[in-house]
Amino acid sequence: MAGLYLVVLLVAFKDATAYPELYVDDTAVLGQRTSLRCICDGAMTLKEPKGTTVLHCKSSTSGCLNNNEDHIFLDRNKSEGETYVAVIKETRAQDEGEWRCQCGDKEATATLRVQRKGSTGPQAPSESKNATAYPALFVGDTAVLGQRTSLRCICDGAMTLKEPKGTTVLHCKSSTSGCLNNNEDHIFLDRNKSEGETYVAVIKETRAQDEGEWRCQCGDKEATATLRLHGSPHPFTDSNSSFCIYPCFKLLMFLLLLVYLT
Repeated sequence: MAGLYLVVLLVAFKDATAYPELYVDDTAVLGQRTSLRCICDGAMTLKEPKGTTVLHCKSSTSGCLNNNEDHIFLDRNKSEGETYVAVIKETRAQDEGEWRCQCGDKEATATLRVQRKGSTGPQAPSESKNATAYPALFVGDTAVLGQRTSLRCICDGAMTLKEPKGTTVLHCKSSTSGCLNNNEDHIFLDRNKSEGETYVAVIKETRAQDEGEWRCQCGDKEATATLRLHGSPHPFTDSNSSFCIYPCFKLLMFLLLLVYLT
């Protein structure tokens, strides 16, 4: 009887881990690279919006089949363990939509949105200007505690970036060269990736308090985006584990009580 309870406990621990998970880069731009990160503990299949399988891995990153190597590939430098990072070489308009990551009999979905899609015909400067929506704010979907997280704000004028508690962390008057940083120890402007109307701010070490709604003010308009921590700590949760300890502890005590009574 005790052995049966032990098996039930092991199954409960296994089921406490949520698989799969899929994250898509929010800053997808036509003609540029876009990353998709799938977390799966078994056979993984990645499908593009039209339903075609583009990547299939049997059990690890070393045993993967790619059905479209000219367009998408597995980044083996960033893929490890249960994390598969697929990279679209040149993002196309048809890549926009819902991507699917199948892991065994379960599935996770994530939507890829292409930023500032191009037009097939020439545009006059005034038409091109009016077609751009300002401001726009994108936050990395794969934010992890203690690691770097990027925030990309697109603005055609004075830009102000505010963290969830409302404090201004970055203010740029008119270009990336004229920016004031109120918290350089925690966040900075990446001048290598920032250009023109695009401001890329980088959180050096993501904290729990960084989770929430960020705001990018551009003149009298504002854009918001939510930063969600992947593997963020939760009460009674082990930060180095993917399952919750407290419910399993209660289950363990209940099973031990049953064993004692029998």
